[in-house]
Amino acid sequence: MYSFDSKTTIQKFMILSRSFVFTAIFIVFPLLMPNVKAQDSPSETINLPSVEERRLQVRIVETQEGILEEKKALALKHKELDTLKTSIDERLAAIDVKLDQMKQQKVQLEELLAKKDQAEKDKIKNLSKIYESMEPGKAAMAITGLDQQLAAELLANMRTRSAAQILDNLDNQQTTEISRLFLSLQPE
Repeated sequence: MYSFDSKTTIQKFMILSRSFVFTAIFIVFPLLMPNVKAQDSPSETINLPSVEERRLQVRIVETQEGILEEKKALALKHKELDTLKTSIDERLAAIDVKLDQMKQQKVQLEELLAKKDQAEKDKIKNLSKIYESMEPGKAAMAITGLDQQLAAELLANMRTRSAAQILDNLDNQQTTEISRLFLSLQPE
């Protein structure tokens, strides 16, 4: 890929333009204008350009050609930059579309997770109603085999009196552990 420094190129162009204007004003225009003597006396012939004048004319033409080539190169660089800018804009637009899609998917995922959490809470509430309706001793035996966190959640969804009767039928270590987990479930 070409490296392009537009500031340097524009500065070079401006210097060449100034030298072209200087050359045109001080060298070419006087050569193109007829001598005052030739106008005063029609009998004198117009002088042919000297070798130095021809060299200057050739140098002016070469400078003009160089300026035109640099203009073409500059136009090509501008075209390349426009193409790159368009490509970058298209990529950024594609990235924006992908980000929007990801945000929508995130919202959908959060909704699904919320539904799943609610479904789990509903299941725990239903299970706690079952344990609450059981005889406290049998409910305590059933809770003994459960995960301590689940047992604490079940007890948290029961009436206080029923939960206390079940805890009373558990051994001290389990009661302590479930009580600690039960406290962590309570909102502060």
